[in-house]
Formats: sequence, C-alpha cells, structure tokens
Amino acid sequence: MQSNRTTSARETPYSETYPGGKLRGTSVRERLALRTAVDGECWIWQGAKRPSGYGVIGVHQDGKHTVKSTHRVAYELAVGPIPEGLHIDHICSNKACVRPEHLRAVQQQANNQAMWDRGERKRQTHCKWGHEFTAENTAFTARGGRQCRACRTGKRP
Repeated sequence: MQSNRTTSARETPYSETYPGGKLRGTSVRERLALRTAVDGECWIWQGAKRPSGYGVIGVHQDGKHTVKSTHRVAYELAVGPIPEGLHIDHICSNKACVRPEHLRAVQQQANNQAMWDRGERKRQTHCKWGHEFTAENTAFTARGGRQCRACRTGKRP
C-alpha cells in the first residue's frame, strides 16, 4: 500500500522521553516501535490492550501522565494532530494495528459506514446487551442494518 504520508518527526503534544518504568528515557516513538510486530501488512501492537482490542500506551502530556490509544498516537506521530471531531478509522479492520498507512481521520458517520461496508458489523454475533443475532431475534432496518428484536421490544438486561 502506497501512501503520501511521512513518518518523520512531527509536532506532538507528548513529552519527548518517558520518565518511568523499564523503558525510562525512551521516547513515545521508540516505545511504540519496541512493542510493535509486523504481521503481513499490519503493524500489530503487542503491549497493553483495552477489552475492546485497541492498544494503549502511557504518555506524558502537559506535565501529566495519561493513557492514550496506540492507533491515535501512531497517527499523530506520523501525520500530525487529529482534527477536532474526527475519529481514526482502521482501513485494515485490525484494532491493534498501528501502521500509519492503515489509519485515516474521518467523521464518526464515515467510520461507521466503512465498518459496515467492510463487513465488520456482519461478523458481530451478539448485540451490545448480549443477545445472540439469530434468525428469530434479528430484525433488519430500512437501510439494511441489523437490530436485536429483544432490545427493540425493551427486553434489555
């Protein structure tokens, strides 16, 4: 995949070096690289992850320690600040991927549509309340989306 993006140093809101832990004195860029493995086209974050599958990394920002999503940090290091109101879309559909060429800043609606177009929602087997998408429990919206019948009738846990 070709990209016009560059991975040279950019202005970021993060302190240049990490003050604590085993990687004391390393930059955010170095820590991101140390905990990333190449898997085919994707660069997979091997460090801590949220239950949702997105990677996280500790950074110092404005004199405070905070935890940020690795895909957002990777995008900011390679491209620059994420414009307000935009979300980072993984065009590869891999939540742990931090390869800048696989990330793009989009509006939430475009991110949701892209996820649907790539089939990510079709692979979902349960609604967010835990009901299984079965033939009896699945309704389809006018736009082609799925909806849980149990949730639609108010039978949420």
